[in-house]
This record gives sequence, C-alpha cells and structure tokens, in this order.
Amino acid sequence: MTTLLYWYRIVHYLAICIIGSIYVTSNGSQKATSLVDALSSSANQNRPFTWPPHSGYHGKPSFGNRNNNNAFFEGWYLRIITESQGSLALIFHIFDPHPTDSERRGVGCQVVTPFGTFRQESKDVSSFRAASHKLDIRYDFSKPQNQTAHVRTSFRDFFRLDVDKASGKITSPEADVEFDFGVRPEVGWGTIERQYSVAGFLASFPVFEPHYQVLLSRGKVPAGGFLKVVQTHCKLAEPPNNLTTTNATKTTLYNLTDATLYLEKNWGGSFPSQWFWIQANTFVPGNEQPTSSSSSSSSYLDLCVTSTGAFRRLPLFGSTEQEEQVALIALHWKGEFFPFPQVDWSIEWGNWVVRGAYGGYLVELIGTCSEEEGLPVSCPTDQGMQEISMETFRGTLRVKLFQKGDGEKSGRIVLDAVDPHACLEIGGLPWSDRTWVGKSAMKEPIKSVAMNVELEEKASDFLKLVSNFIEIPGL
Repeated sequence: MTTLLYWYRIVHYLAICIIGSIYVTSNGSQKATSLVDALSSSANQNRPFTWPPHSGYHGKPSFGNRNNNNAFFEGWYLRIITESQGSLALIFHIFDPHPTDSERRGVGCQVVTPFGTFRQESKDVSSFRAASHKLDIRYDFSKPQNQTAHVRTSFRDFFRLDVDKASGKITSPEADVEFDFGVRPEVGWGTIERQYSVAGFLASFPVFEPHYQVLLSRGKVPAGGFLKVVQTHCKLAEPPNNLTTTNATKTTLYNLTDATLYLEKNWGGSFPSQWFWIQANTFVPGNEQPTSSSSSSSSYLDLCVTSTGAFRRLPLFGSTEQEEQVALIALHWKGEFFPFPQVDWSIEWGNWVVRGAYGGYLVELIGTCSEEEGLPVSCPTDQGMQEISMETFRGTLRVKLFQKGDGEKSGRIVLDAVDPHACLEIGGLPWSDRTWVGKSAMKEPIKSVAMNVELEEKASDFLKLVSNFIEIPGL
C-alpha cells in the first residue's frame, strides 16, 4: 500500500509538471539577465505585505514521506531581538502526527532565553490545529495521566502562532513561561512585488528533504508585547509550609514592544545530518563605507541577512541515504533581494566564514562568538527530538557586499555592516573539534531546474493557480 501511494504521488506530481510546462511555454520566453536582476526590485513600496509561499501547514496525511510509515516533522522558529534585554526564541514542532505507533509522535514548544532553554512536550497530538494555506497553528497541552509532585501542568498551557500574534503558556521542570505579543510583518522572502519559496517551486514536490522556508526576514512587535519567565527551585503542586513562593521563584519580564522578529520553518520526512545557520537583522555600519552612500546607522535599518548550509536527503532518487550538499546566502536591503545559491564556507564553533558569488555580486559573511556563548537546542532526528544543535544569540556578524564590473575580480564595496546581535548555529554530527569546509554541490537535474529564474516564476504562478483546484499543502 505504501509503494502504491508513493507511485500515485509521483504520477500526480509529474502530471502537474507536464501541464505546468505547457503553461510556462505558452506564457512567453522573456529571460532574466541574472538571478539578482530578476529578483531585485524596489518598485511599488506601498503594496500590502504578502506572506511567502509555504506559510501554511504541510502535514496532511497524503503528504507524508513514503518511508518510515509516513514519517513527518514540521517546525517553526520565531526569534525575538530586544534592544536592551538580549534575544529570545520560540520553537514549535509537531512530529509524526499520523502514524499512531511512532515513538517520535508528539507536539512541543521550546523557549530559548539568554539564561536557559525551557521545554514542554506532549505525545497527544489530537488538539493540534493548523491551517493549510496560511500561518495559523495552535495547540492545547492536556493534563498528563501520571502527574508527579515535581511537575505542575495547567489546563491552560498552550501555544498559538498566526499572521498577527504569538501567545502561549508552557510549564517546564525549571520554569513557567508565558508570552503574548503582536506580529507586524515587514520583510518576507523576496521583494515587495513578489515573494518566493526558498527552494523554488520544487519545494512543492518530494524531490529533497527537509524543506526550508523563511517567512519573515524582519518583523516588529507592536506596543504591549511581553514574555515572562518564572523560575523555581523545584516544581511542586503545593509549596510546603517552610517554602514561600517569594523565596522559591525568580521572575524575569521581557518588554517586547518594538522588538525585532525573524520567522522560519522546515518540514519533511527526513532531516539533515549536518548544517550551519546564520541570521541577523539589527545592523550598524562597518569600517569600510562605500564612498557614494551614507555611513549613518539608518542606512542599514532594513538590512536582513540569512545564510544556511546542510546535507539534505534526496528521497526521489530512490534512497533516503543519498544526500547533496547545498547552501545559500540571502540579503534584503533597501527593498531589493540579493540571493546567492553558489556558496562556499569554512565553519567551526566560534568562527563562521561564508562567501557567495552570483550575478555580478560577491558577498562575504564573517561570524564570531566566544567558545562559551552557546545554548543547546532540540532538533528533529531519525530517533526523535534531540539536543544536536548549538546556537548563540550574541554572535557578531560582519557583512560585505561587492559589485563587480567587467573583468574585475574583487569589485567595489557597496555594503559593509556589522550586527552585534547575530544568531549563529551549528548542528548535526558532532564537530566541536573540527572545521567543516564545504561548497554548494546541487545535483543535476535539480540544479538546472532550480537556477532557471523564468521557469521558477512561471511554475510557481501555475502551482498557485492549481492550488485552487488541487490540494497542495502549505501553499
């Protein structure tokens, strides 16, 4: 039955591709001169914000991976950067919602703070709700059947995230965490004119896993948002007579008004064996300023940088063990979008060096942090959620962007900026004692398809049209 379902899905997707190719051909053949030229535009700044593709939930029963009894994971990562209290992150996930006998099955929320990570998880997925075609997830934690004297769980424990708001309350053995704040989107993934899928239209097909999408390169919290952490020496159903709540608790309240936001997600049935990740969107000028532009901090208020690289699996090629090494760098700046799919890197904990070149531009990212500035984060693995990632919110990231003329090797500098609040991460295989040196090596024919800008735009438009008649999860 699983094999039949797999081949039905392949035929289904191939049919969409064939029809799509006819649609693409019939809609002209105007070619873009480069990926940067095609995606960079600051026109019509007054358009309302449009959320990127794949903002919706992908975990429908028909979308499951053909292996491991429809194994599936979807996770959301929301970073919050405050001006004076450091950074925070909210991480929500659902694992194997459909195979009822899976040991990985469950829903969870992580809250990462400068002084620790707090988690609440449940094996019961029945109260998880999500919209298929827009960002809207919610979950109510149920009371555990075997509640111990050391862990107190309220019926009101929950989390919710949608296009307007994030709210929730979780209980961990170390702390109670409550949050409630608005979400005001500013920059997605692309330009004002058009939002893109990070992996293009291929993200709608079972070509590679996991899938990855940045939903907000930058957003803001309106007035009134907060996150509160109440730490306890021990979690008790009722404090003993000799222990008062005043002595047993420590409350930290974060004022999130005007905090900067970043939001991404990933999903699929398999997981990268190794990866790195860089994110920054609170920049100030660097040392080398372009002579033709202002060096004031206001020149970089809208600069957002995201970079990631990983070994991802290729289930469509017949084996879940076959992988390819891919990476990207993306800059949003002054209403323009600069994507770099051709990337090389040299990374170890404490030092991230990533470079990209494409469309007449060169970019260099250099991230640093101390060896001690790391917090563990639980991530999906074949065995379930495990602490296989380390990240810091206090990294320093320097970004340089160069534009090359004909015959130039280095080019002239057009951007030099530093973010002292960058998020830097490594994950996967243990590599604390070694350096990972890599280069993008996307396999054919995936590379030719993914790098074809005209095909990407036309095929994405077609999929959006088809989604009105055929269920395409996430779009």
